[in-house]
Amino acid sequence: MEPSVIRLHGASGDTIEQKLILKPDPEYPFAVTGIRATRGGDFDFSISALDTEYGYLVSTSNTKKEAGRYYDTLILDIESSIRKDIRIRVLGDIRPPEKNQH
Repeated sequence: MEPSVIRLHGASGDTIEQKLILKPDPEYPFAVTGIRATRGGDFDFSISALDTEYGYLVSTSNTKKEAGRYYDTLILDIESSIRKDIRIRVLGDIRPPEKNQH
């Protein structure tokens, strides 16, 4: 996975997004059958297949309006003989909006 942790850091009101690329090991292939958040509510997420190679693109974007921190876990349900899911940590650190200085 690149990156191994999703970090959503920025100022409240700004667009804060991060994408993660997930490529299965050729010796241990798997198919993603679903995605969900443990807590949910502070960010949106989606998953899609990569166009150019075997793998997946996980997209996340912050939805938290007020300043503060949050921690969550994305759970990707997979079809695999090795394991039943993949867990990805999501860390959010939302600062107060920046004030214009004149």
